[in-house]
Amino acid sequence: WGSALSHIKPGTPFLVTTNTEMEGISDVQYLHERGWMDNIPPGIEDIIMGESGGNMKEEGKGCTSFFSENPYAGSRVRQSGTMANDLYVKNKWVFGGFFGKESATKPVSSKRKNEEKSNEDQNLPPLKKKHKVK
Repeated sequence: WGSALSHIKPGTPFLVTTNTEMEGISDVQYLHERGWMDNIPPGIEDIIMGESGGNMKEEGKGCTSFFSENPYAGSRVRQSGTMANDLYVKNKWVFGGFFGKESATKPVSSKRKNEEKSNEDQNLPPLKKKHKVK
């Protein structure tokens, strides 16, 4: 994700939908730890930050992001193709906010750069440049 996210301008609004709450929380954590989200949405801050809690004094005050059930999700329950007893509803959870207003403009430390490189798929061939058709 790192190389794709680095091209998004700070302050760009975004919405992300996901099938499970756990996937959504993991996505928020990934974006926050790497500086792409300035704050963690109220309600899941204690899950991500642990029992010590976060830095929000009043829930929601000054927060520019949210995490909730998607009111526009369908009602069809689906069965996982990989785990027979796993049921889910597509796009059940949604989170959003403004993309890294402050922290996305800060340089990423070399430790984080190395983490991002190790997390990327190194097996993929490089993208080919598209040639303009005359």
